[in-house]
Amino acid sequence: MGEENGVELRQKSLFKKIFRVLRLMVIFLIFLSIFIFLLLQTKSFQNYARKEIVSYLEKKLDTKVVIRGLSISFPSMIVLEGIYVEDQTKDTLLSAQSLAVDLSMLKLLQNELQICEVKSNRLIVKINRQFSNTAFNYQFVIDAFSSKTPSIKEKAPMKMAIEHIILDTTHFIFIDKIKGNEAVVYVTHFDTQIDIFDPGKLNFDVPIIKMNGVKGNVRQTSPLEIVTTTNSTESISINPKTLFLQFTNHQTSIHNFEFDYSNEISAIQTSFEGLSLDIFPKKLDIASNLMAFKRIEMVEVKTKVGIQSKNSSDLIKLTNSDGSEIMSEYLPWEVTVDEISLQNNQFRFDDNTKPSISTGMDYAHLDLTKFNVEMDRFFIHKDTIAALITQGSMVDKSGFVLNNLHTDFLFSGKGIRAERLLMKTPGSELKRSVLIRYPSLDAIVTDKRLIDMDITMDQSSIQVKDILYFAPFLSSKPGFTDPKIIYEINGLMQGSLKHLNFPKMQIKGYKNTRADFSGSLTNVTDLNQIGMNLDIRSLSTSADDIRILLPKGIIPEKITIPDLMSLKGKLKGNMAHLFSDMTLTTSLGNATAKGSVSVIKKPAQAAYDVFVSLDDLQLGKLLQQPDTLGAVTAKFSIKGVGFDPKIAKANIDGHIESFDYRGYVYKNMNLDAQLDHMTFMASGGIIDPNIHLTFEAEGDLLAKKPCIIFHATVDSIKTFPLNLTITPFIYRGKIISYIPAFDPDTLVGNVIIAESLLLANNKRISLDSLSIIASYENKIQNIHLYSDFAKASIIGKYKATQLGHIFLMRCCLIMP
Repeated sequence: MGEENGVELRQKSLFKKIFRVLRLMVIFLIFLSIFIFLLLQTKSFQNYARKEIVSYLEKKLDTKVVIRGLSISFPSMIVLEGIYVEDQTKDTLLSAQSLAVDLSMLKLLQNELQICEVKSNRLIVKINRQFSNTAFNYQFVIDAFSSKTPSIKEKAPMKMAIEHIILDTTHFIFIDKIKGNEAVVYVTHFDTQIDIFDPGKLNFDVPIIKMNGVKGNVRQTSPLEIVTTTNSTESISINPKTLFLQFTNHQTSIHNFEFDYSNEISAIQTSFEGLSLDIFPKKLDIASNLMAFKRIEMVEVKTKVGIQSKNSSDLIKLTNSDGSEIMSEYLPWEVTVDEISLQNNQFRFDDNTKPSISTGMDYAHLDLTKFNVEMDRFFIHKDTIAALITQGSMVDKSGFVLNNLHTDFLFSGKGIRAERLLMKTPGSELKRSVLIRYPSLDAIVTDKRLIDMDITMDQSSIQVKDILYFAPFLSSKPGFTDPKIIYEINGLMQGSLKHLNFPKMQIKGYKNTRADFSGSLTNVTDLNQIGMNLDIRSLSTSADDIRILLPKGIIPEKITIPDLMSLKGKLKGNMAHLFSDMTLTTSLGNATAKGSVSVIKKPAQAAYDVFVSLDDLQLGKLLQQPDTLGAVTAKFSIKGVGFDPKIAKANIDGHIESFDYRGYVYKNMNLDAQLDHMTFMASGGIIDPNIHLTFEAEGDLLAKKPCIIFHATVDSIKTFPLNLTITPFIYRGKIISYIPAFDPDTLVGNVIIAESLLLANNKRISLDSLSIIASYENKIQNIHLYSDFAKASIIGKYKATQLGHIFLMRCCLIMP
């Protein structure tokens, strides 16, 4: 029992000694830590440590290293001041006025480098590579700290984490003469939060990046090499050992920036200057060539793009992971943006290889201001661009103003689509949708007829002024001479340029011009082969609109344009054969034309078979001879070959129902005529209460003064009702004339009047024969009259057209 108590007492004494020793060690460690902490805070120790660090780095790197100040705030903050590191060419590699690092000392003991915050002021970094077969100027730093002998046992890599970086007044210079890339970037303030920083796995999660006062300049002298995963066969080839950057970011904000980019390969110069650029990324997947963004905002950004030569060299060179070049027409990336907002931006483009134009939209020298765009669902991949534009506006230097643009837009190598289209300018409003399809862009360059379209214009209006911005060459064309005119359009176009259908088309313009038609056109791109099948329900206009539409001088001054005109009917065929059935209604009478014309493009071979009808056509008002000519109602059938009268062959069969001449309306006239190479034959007659006759005529119209032979049998002519004489005469007889060279002012030929019976003053006078013989020589006009009862001659210098009335009156006086 006593022995057990002794053992227990000895154990208690041992525990007390161990506890006492441990307590003393803890107290020692605490005092030692306090001593080390106090020692680290002293300037002398920190200055000693600074010198040792500089000495170590200079020996290790074999270059000049300067650290003017070292401050350690236990347990985490380390501040370096006056930092300078040279590269091996005696140029600056890195310098900074101050660099503060807040890190966790305890984590270092666990093989982790956790940096809570990094702050720098006036940081300068210069990276360059000047010659081929050389490395970048920082390579010697990597080589100096690399192990020269491989370790037997591979150690786990140190874990790294950086939570917060703040850089003030940072200057970054990058020069790569071998790859032909140079960049100079200046950042007044840089601030970012980092959640994941894993360089070993190229995994970075940087939620927020903020930059202010950014100025940069990038110069490119050779194509930029970009590693991608898509090869020439468009298949995906990913090396499982290849690590791709995994970068996550929620917001990047850049304020007050200026950035210039020049490319000597294609002689392109660009510059960007703006108030703010905010990017809200969603996903960056380099392995899958995918970049997705939630939102992009640009406010008051000025963009300038200039082209100095016609060189078309590639700006980017695609390579795979093994360095082999990938031949691809398009960049492989797929870019999506949920929302894009561009506010009060400017865009200027100058292709200095092309001259400027003074009128219209100069596509080679654009200058867009007040450029605002709001769009959703933006997508771009290879040859496809799509977006829902909810609002767009801009002003071009040409004067073109876009007040609003809204559309669901798609452009690809197979077509263009603009649905729910709304486009507004100060004078125009286009609504509805546009759908254009084609096999490929290369295919339609060869054959534009392959373009297929479906265009709906719903109660739209377009001002000529806006049309002329995009097609200034139309300014001298009919319908486009007045920029203020607005055309209202409501219609539908479907089909291809080979066969284009118009199920509905209504156009309104000027004061009184309207068009309402449907049908189809074929071979629209070739005017020689163009065909049509149109149902014109109404095409109406007015004299005022015609004067505006047509250039001055097209319609002779002695032709009166009807105040109102309306055309309707059908038009079918092409230049080889065209059929029409048209009715023209005007305020000066009506006309219809029905028939066909063939081989229109060849006047000598053109064939026609047309029926023309005139209904109360005010011929006198049209020809501005109202005292002589009045209304005409007639029907003509014209059939022949050739438009040129010199070679034409034609038959004309006509019936004039009524014709107002000198105040008398002639009725029931018939005409049957044939034309053959300027020679003609005609026959006809009239059965009217006051004139009844038949006639035959022939002649040759080829000469300047045509030859005419005329035979007429007059059953009855009452001159007074016909307003031919002021004294009543009734005549019947036969008239035979031969005029070898017809000229009303210089008569040549003879006229024989036979078997005549004249009733005047209730007296009947029979005349066997009366001859009139005319000749014109040496500017002397000779007219001789021979009859059973009288002979007369008129010889002298005069115009025969002035003697007609006098001659008739004299004959009346000598007749009993």
